Amino acid sequence: SALKLVKTKRMGLKEACYRTKGNIRAVTALVSKVLRLRKKLEAEVALKWPSCKNLELAVVMLFDYWKTGKISGGGLFKQNILKRFKKKQVEESIEEYRWVRTNPLKSTVHLEGEDGLIKGLFRVKRSKEVEDLINQGKVIAQEKASCMPAEALVLEKGNWNAIDACAAPGNKTLQLAARMKPLTSGKLFAYEIDPKRYQLLKSRVETLGSDNIVVKNEDFLRAKFPEKVSTVLLDPSCSGSGILSQQLVDYSRFRYNPNYKSKRVKSIAGFQQKILLRALEIPCVKQVIYSTCSVYKTENEEVVESVMLKKWRKFKLVKVLPQWKRRGLGNWGNYMLRTNPFKDNTQGFFVAYFKKRPLRLKHKLITKTHRYWNRKKHIKFN
Repeated sequence: SALKLVKTKRMGLKEACYRTKGNIRAVTALVSKVLRLRKKLEAEVALKWPSCKNLELAVVMLFDYWKTGKISGGGLFKQNILKRFKKKQVEESIEEYRWVRTNPLKSTVHLEGEDGLIKGLFRVKRSKEVEDLINQGKVIAQEKASCMPAEALVLEKGNWNAIDACAAPGNKTLQLAARMKPLTSGKLFAYEIDPKRYQLLKSRVETLGSDNIVVKNEDFLRAKFPEKVSTVLLDPSCSGSGILSQQLVDYSRFRYNPNYKSKRVKSIAGFQQKILLRALEIPCVKQVIYSTCSVYKTENEEVVESVMLKKWRKFKLVKVLPQWKRRGLGNWGNYMLRTNPFKDNTQGFFVAYFKKRPLRLKHKLITKTHRYWNRKKHIKFN
């Protein structure tokens, strides 16, 4: 089950839920809620049903019973839950406010409470009217931190293309497409390797009204890229540690620990380095945004530093969204940004901005410019 995959740390919450059958959104919501009460539910099952052979199923069914007062399906499992456990009321803490972003691809909506950093982003009170706007595609439910990568890109007028390397579910894709539309006749190529996530991405792009996005069910690491790609948005798979429910998986409680390390996190960071290097090697690329919904240095600052040690001759770090006060960690952390899920009213996030260095005039005159790139000099990130 998705709960078991997340609990055993074989994969993150989002990836596990996307691999299940059925309604992805409903599964994600259910697993998130169960994770918040996991210790309490497991303790209850261990006390009253010690011989239970499928703890994850029992925990989910017990949550369903406590939440709704009944159980959908279940056979013998249902009989055991009803026999061994008393009805109880589950108290859920639901955030009163949420972040939504207007969707200029679909319509123009004016709301109250606009964010000072990101244009068209609002922190609104949960209501039926807001839910209706989301269902109509007029606004998109998107965390403030998730809006920062696409907002940080500096876009100019011209005929150029862009890439979203790991695009599903598509919030950042749609945001970048909306920013591109008045500036370029080019396309935004959205890559997604997983077939199920690709179908979700394709459906969202079609439903939410964008005609400048080309969705591709391809592996970004092996893809043959179109011409005139000047911009890449890269938000690869990560541990998801900036999402509060994932904090429960790692620690069984809420905490903020950038120094956390594990074999799984190290493995993810290896993939992130590989895909970031691939993005920086696209011939015409001028700027690359790298972001994760992780709070771990291993996936963030350490990935950026290891890649910059290989690419510093061609690229430099630019201070991303300088008006945001919470910066990254380490020697070059001031060029990057972080969000803290406990202090910034949004999920934990990390963003870094790579920009191609300009060639000096005398080096532009050299036919074989690789002589300049490979020349030995003092390592410099900025």
